Amino acid sequence: NEKFKEVFSGLKKNVLNKSNVTDYPAAIDIGAASAKFLQLESSSVGPAIKKIGISSKNSLSDLINENQIQGKVSVSIPLSELQVFSFALPNMPEKEIEQAVIWKLKQNLPPGSGISSISFDYNWTLYSGDNLNKEILALVFSAPKESITQKINTFRGFSLEVAAIEPEPYAVFCALKFAKKIPPGETVLILSLGGSESSV
Repeated sequence: NEKFKEVFSGLKKNVLNKSNVTDYPAAIDIGAASAKFLQLESSSVGPAIKKIGISSKNSLSDLINENQIQGKVSVSIPLSELQVFSFALPNMPEKEIEQAVIWKLKQNLPPGSGISSISFDYNWTLYSGDNLNKEILALVFSAPKESITQKINTFRGFSLEVAAIEPEPYAVFCALKFAKKIPPGETVLILSLGGSESSV
């Protein structure tokens, strides 16, 4: 549980930055060896842990019932269920980035896969390096829409609403960045060690 507290993220980047948030979604991680959850609450010094729990039987039903989880939840998704892309785009207005990402995705999806059959999200940064021609670097995560819908329906079966689905290692990165554990300009390697699979 201590390690779980250290690496928890699971919420969208901007959720934790809203000082007026009082009711945080419960974050749920279903691993190979256990199911875990954590819920935050507002405090005078920022977000604080409200409730935390673990089911060593890896039973989602037990985890939800024993900890009386209600309302909105944020759910992790392992990299094994995702395709991850890194795109370099020419400098462009922010409102045009999504269309450029969609165009790049269409060129890189496996044969037989269409843009309408996936769900995706992305993050981007403006990078100059030693080059005068600034590039936009986009990190894109996509998953089959059917897989995402199945996750949402699983939690609806427990009368829970899915507020966000987060890629595990990227969620950890966002948590570390939010907690100012990553100095600006530093390269970070994140190892996600699970019960049956690990990722970098």
